[in-house]
Amino acid sequence: MMLMPDASTTIVSLTLHSLRADLPFLALAAVFAVAGIATIVLWWLRSREPLLLWLGILTILYGTRLAFGNRLLQLDLGLGDRVVTLVRALITSCILIPFALFFRELFGASWRRITNAWLWLQIILAPIGILVAWTDHWDVFWAVNNAVADMGSMFVVLMILTRRVSSTPIVLRVSLLIFLTLVIITNLSFSAGEASLEPLGFAVLIAGLGYTAAGRAVERERK
Repeated sequence: MMLMPDASTTIVSLTLHSLRADLPFLALAAVFAVAGIATIVLWWLRSREPLLLWLGILTILYGTRLAFGNRLLQLDLGLGDRVVTLVRALITSCILIPFALFFRELFGASWRRITNAWLWLQIILAPIGILVAWTDHWDVFWAVNNAVADMGSMFVVLMILTRRVSSTPIVLRVSLLIFLTLVIITNLSFSAGEASLEPLGFAVLIAGLGYTAAGRAVERERK
């Protein structure tokens, strides 16, 4: 006679699996949030370099979205699927605005027309995404938003990797390449198990962006 597994044993097994799979990403989300807050504090107290402000906001938003997508946090706070979906949708609708603002500032006045167009497109899409998040048509917006994000990312890659902007250090180029590689691996489902490699790639990208922003802040203080 086959014995059915005890319900408590199943729950414990699932909890341990979630702990092993989700705890590192929850910790990474906390690191992003703390790093983002520290960056904004640095911008406020020490340097008024705009790159630091946009980097801090971007990092906080990404860390918050990563945290709300974590099953451990959802279970601990008792968050329902609807609440999680709405919070992540709201952040996703807005997160590319500080990303665009960062590179708008980095690329300077010479490329302001293109970066302004990209920025305004994201600003227009953000409230639409927030409204659509309350409906059943999120998938349509997600496809449009992803297309805009892909175009903006390709523009950034073209500018940085072809060295059209002389102020971009090699650290930023390398971190961008690592991030894009891990995103591609994740999207093609080459990553092991259910874990996504994108947050790890984002951590590398944030390091590159932070190095760039810090360098600009030092130059600004010297002037």
